[in-house]
Amino acid sequence: MKNCWFFDNNFNGMSDEILGEVEILVFMFFTLMLRSWHQPGSDGSMPRHSGTTDVHDKNVTQLSSSTSKTLVDDQEKERLHHHQQQTERFQQQQDIHHQQLLHQQSNVSFNLYNTKAARIEDQSRFCSDQIQKLEDNKLQSSGCLENTQRRLSGIRPSSQQVRDLVVELQARITSSRVTRMELQTELEKEMFAQKTVEEDLEVARRNLSQLKA
Repeated sequence: MKNCWFFDNNFNGMSDEILGEVEILVFMFFTLMLRSWHQPGSDGSMPRHSGTTDVHDKNVTQLSSSTSKTLVDDQEKERLHHHQQQTERFQQQQDIHHQQLLHQQSNVSFNLYNTKAARIEDQSRFCSDQIQKLEDNKLQSSGCLENTQRRLSGIRPSSQQVRDLVVELQARITSSRVTRMELQTELEKEMFAQKTVEEDLEVARRNLSQLKA
């Protein structure tokens, strides 16, 4: 649509220029016809003074020149006006295009910021969930620690009793070992005495046998 508008405007401008040139040619044609009509010896012409003819020709020439200049100036103004309008419209189109680009860039930046904000929100939600889980684990650990401390408090007296019992048993074991050693010593003494008695008895038996023989 923009190109069509540009060609239409150029075509209109060219039409105006062609019409202006045609008007100039028509005006010059009629001027020449008038000059040939008023020249002496022409068909239907009346004898005129040469001075009057020269003045008339000069006036016609000046009128033609001024008219041509006016037409050229009008055409130049019209062309400049069209060119200015085209330049303004092109500048407006450039401004609109620039604004559209800025709007697109703004939309892209806005979408990017929204995406980043959504990611940050998701990360924040994830961190909040992790913090809540840590707090729950902390509460559970605190409860387990309290239960363990209570059990330990209940076990400590029993542990002391067990320790006392162990000490007592160790003392008994030590005493039993001493007693066993003493008994073993006495047993060894008795075995030695019994062996001595048996030897004496054997000697007595031999002596008795010798006496009987």
